[in-house]
Amino acid sequence: KVHALREKLALCPFRGLTGLPCPLCGGTRSVVALFGGEPIRALEYNPLVCVGVLLAPVYWASRPWWKRSGLADRVVPAVKLTLLALVVVANWAYLLCVGR
Repeated sequence: KVHALREKLALCPFRGLTGLPCPLCGGTRSVVALFGGEPIRALEYNPLVCVGVLLAPVYWASRPWWKRSGLADRVVPAVKLTLLALVVVANWAYLLCVGR
């Protein structure tokens, strides 16, 4: 029994303990599918990770512009965190519904 639990925990501790997928479950499969030329499958595995991988370079490249324009200072950090939390919760709801 302990060995089987250890195998599950190695993959995803949250899922191993609760039986439910965590918000990042399927993230590795999503990235592999995305770079393997299967964007639809990547979205099915984990939309948050897939979109995050695609948008991360855009975000990092645009950071100097955001700082120069002053827009980065106008967006309240609490609003940013709230939006991020909503996106993570929506992604988690998707994963719970599809049973990944």
